[in-house]
Amino acid sequence: MKHKPNILIAVWHDCGRHFGCYGVQTINTPNVDALAADGLRCTNHFSTSTVCSPSRASLLTGRYPQSHGLLGLAHAPSYWVMNDGERHLTHYLRDEGYHTCLCGWQHETTHETIDTKLAFDEKYHHDPLPDAGTVAGSAIEFLRSRRGRTEPFYLQVGFWEAHVPFNKFGLSPPDTSRGVDIPGLYVDNDAARETFARLQGDIRFADGQLGTILDELRSLGLEENTLVVFTIDHGYEVTRAKATLYDTGIAVPLIMRWPGGGIAGGTTYEGLTSHVDFIPTLFRLLGKDVPDRVEGVDFAPTAGTGREEAGRREIHAIWHGNDSRCI
Repeated sequence: MKHKPNILIAVWHDCGRHFGCYGVQTINTPNVDALAADGLRCTNHFSTSTVCSPSRASLLTGRYPQSHGLLGLAHAPSYWVMNDGERHLTHYLRDEGYHTCLCGWQHETTHETIDTKLAFDEKYHHDPLPDAGTVAGSAIEFLRSRRGRTEPFYLQVGFWEAHVPFNKFGLSPPDTSRGVDIPGLYVDNDAARETFARLQGDIRFADGQLGTILDELRSLGLEENTLVVFTIDHGYEVTRAKATLYDTGIAVPLIMRWPGGGIAGGTTYEGLTSHVDFIPTLFRLLGKDVPDRVEGVDFAPTAGTGREEAGRREIHAIWHGNDSRCI
């Protein structure tokens, strides 16, 4: 590998696996689906928690909530914090010579402590949080600013969508254009159809904004050597999903694409994977030793091929809100 890849990670709120490429027929997610068709889709990926902050902190530290200390939400009324000395992905990548940027939402710390707890060189539209279109616009401007530069970048993009209240910004009305998918554990009634139509509207809007970022990445000639990562923090906010440890609360997508690194072609990985596995896998893909404190399992040997080799036999998750655990 002549050059370190750029890294673009997109994390949305509260969608679970409610995407076309994960089998939902009524959802309009052409851009997420195309990313999966071009890259690697993990079919059995799970969060380590069922609320935002501990989940995202696990994804971006490679450590479980009990280890990084962020057991609940980082903002009011909980104000949980990561333990002193915890290293975020931005710290690791800055040490590797990356220029780091945040566009939109992060949930690993408060806005007031972002400069001491995380390591972003640039930040845009993270407080107050705007709609996904505005966030995407700032991401596009950042990508344009990197054109022609040799220093690799890490771009973390966070959308509010699809957190409740749905259609918060008046830009993502309910979507019933392809019908409404009601997962089998819910009663199919008017209330459920209204809720999931609203969820589908938010997801459709966010998908379109992600598409504008990926289109710009391609038009700038950055696609080949950029590792794009897409995931969600946890399940959607309905009964028996968010704030529970049922599959509907912790089952999330993980999609990766890096044409220049051999992660392409629409492969799938069927083995169990967890948010804590992302950082060790990323380090192996970068040809680097995995940091000692990381607790996840590296599945990089199969990341470009989709082959399942010896890996996890179980995943673990926690929800501090009612002191529950799952395996």
